[in-house]
Amino acid sequence: MTNTTRTNQELPFTPLNSDPQNTTNPVLYYDPNASIDDIYECAVFRLKAIISLLKNLDSYKDDPETINTLVSISTPLINEALTLLEELNPIALKLRLETQP
Repeated sequence: MTNTTRTNQELPFTPLNSDPQNTTNPVLYYDPNASIDDIYECAVFRLKAIISLLKNLDSYKDDPETINTLVSISTPLINEALTLLEELNPIALKLRLETQP
């Protein structure tokens, strides 16, 4: 496999926030040209998944290894949801300004 780094300008996708990816170069991306509804639906799905996961955390309070695993699973899901919601923020701001009297 060739290890080539492409700049964001060359990619049709936008990288998710890179800090939680734990890599030098981002490997997780999303399509910024997806519909607003799809971006929103994806973010909400991930947040609901995290909420469900954390609700189950109490039953594992005596198992530190399981708690560490749940935290490891939660971090990228929260990162994905945050990135998607940040993508929607400028659109929401524009809509608010357009609807103000």
